[in-house]
Amino acid sequence: MQIQSLRALTIEASLKLHYWRQQRQQHKQNIPICDQLIKATSVLICLPPEKIGVETVMNSVHGLRQIFPNAQIALLNSSKYSLADYIINDFSIIELDESHITKWGSLDKSSQALLFKHPFDIVIDLSKAFHYLNTLVACSSRAKLRIGFGHPKRNDYYNFVIRLRPNQNWKRSLATLYRYLSLGAPVYA
Repeated sequence: MQIQSLRALTIEASLKLHYWRQQRQQHKQNIPICDQLIKATSVLICLPPEKIGVETVMNSVHGLRQIFPNAQIALLNSSKYSLADYIINDFSIIELDESHITKWGSLDKSSQALLFKHPFDIVIDLSKAFHYLNTLVACSSRAKLRIGFGHPKRNDYYNFVIRLRPNQNWKRSLATLYRYLSLGAPVYA
């Protein structure tokens, strides 16, 4: 029991350290969100850990292509569920799990090299509940725009937070996200 609580404290301290570093480097700069969405050339989508969330996202993944027609999109799968059942032609897939986190709560060197060999303009975390690995990846990336659903444990780490109603289902959650990201244009998810 004490080992698990020590791990939780290490993870919490690691996120605080990432937040502190971000604040020192960025000095709360204003980000033109519309310009960033339009000019994005590379986008990282962090898939949710829940099976229903992965299924819903993968069934509406063409909506992301409509929003970012010219961008390279990478999907980060940190769940236990395989994406082999889905036809994904123009998306790259990155598989990570909890074993890629060091004892100090950061990503190991090989994972950092794989994830960040090409910089991402936008990182979108699609987990509704707090998921440490997705939050860590969003914090570690040097993306100017980090988007996620609202949650008290991670709101400080994102610069665009989408608030959802409690117990909102996945389909409506993605529709809300797509409406914000498409800047008002209709997206057929």
